[in-house]
Amino acid sequence: SGGGAGNSTLVIETAAALASKLRGDAPRVCIVDLDTERGNVCDLLDVAPQLDLGAIAIDPNRIDDQLLSAFRSSTTCGVDVY
Repeated sequence: SGGGAGNSTLVIETAAALASKLRGDAPRVCIVDLDTERGNVCDLLDVAPQLDLGAIAIDPNRIDDQLLSAFRSSTTCGVDVY
């Protein structure tokens, strides 16, 4: 979509609904925002974006749990954004 169609809002609402239903042992729901130019999921969730594609582009083989956790933007409602 070209923006303004509500895709980010729909994804956030769906993720929040899933997270609220899966509250058991603090499960998390992950959103991967693939819009590298205008990604606004973090803005809508009021969290700071952490993903730095430049760090991955230098050495893609370096992607591991530690790197992924550094790039995760977490919210209190159980939704993580990359």
